[in-house]
Amino acid sequence: MSGQPGLVDCDFTLALNNRTGKFFFCGDLIAGSKDLIRKVYYWRLGLDRLPTGLIARILGRLAVVEIDLRVRHPRTLTAFLSRRNRLPIVFTDPREVLIHDLRETDIILCHDVGPLTHPAFYADGVEQIYRAAFDRIAAAKPHLLFASESSCEEFKLLYGDDFPYLGVLYPPIRFASGSSYQQPVTSIPGKFFLSVGSLGTRKNQLRAIEAFGRAASPRRGIAM
Repeated sequence: MSGQPGLVDCDFTLALNNRTGKFFFCGDLIAGSKDLIRKVYYWRLGLDRLPTGLIARILGRLAVVEIDLRVRHPRTLTAFLSRRNRLPIVFTDPREVLIHDLRETDIILCHDVGPLTHPAFYADGVEQIYRAAFDRIAAAKPHLLFASESSCEEFKLLYGDDFPYLGVLYPPIRFASGSSYQQPVTSIPGKFFLSVGSLGTRKNQLRAIEAFGRAASPRRGIAM
């Protein structure tokens, strides 16, 4: 292995197309580990800062195209542009292992295995991408970190526990997110339940609303 001992590279390709919780989780993780990370990669470019605007959209699209090609034609693209003489890589999402030649010394942060256990809740093609990624992970036996015990146990049920390391790295509370100027919203009542998240079937908002309507909360003056 070439490079400086003790250092790793990091693949943060998910930042090109994603601004959900795992984007902030991984961004904070990278920001707090700069002394351990030699280079952060966005698709195949090692950059000193997160690309934005048109550049980010182009790189994100190129990453999607390559991953789609690798899933559709795995035999013809096994060695396509893979960096073989490199440092261990910390992957911020399992999907990105399809871009690199995965090794046992690599570390993968797995947020959940929902695309495999509940594929109906995801867009078309997501299950195929993550199944290809997890199959590659199962073959290479890298180190794995999960965002919850539940995800870790689900992974073990699917692929076993014969890995160098299977651990949990819980997302921290982001105190900085509450540092901006805030004002109360006057159009809502004083007591309410708040559901935070993107709209979609897998977020289960309809069931949450149904459960709220059947509970005693509305009769106690609590709104949703």
